[in-house]
Amino acid sequence: MENRDHGLSLPSHAGATEVRRQIAVRMKEIDKVAVSNRLSPDDLAEYNNTEIVIHAETLAKLL
Repeated sequence: MENRDHGLSLPSHAGATEVRRQIAVRMKEIDKVAVSNRLSPDDLAEYNNTEIVIHAETLAKLL
């Protein structure tokens, strides 16, 4: 979950450039799909706009 934690803290990080802050804010806003066999909704609680798709169900979701 290292990347997730980094993305959540980036908008308030003093050393981050303005562009990186803006990207982090936008990434939190947009809808996302996470393909995983291990993630749970609790893992992505901060991202209430993320759908978790079980790896085996990926093709069916895309069609």
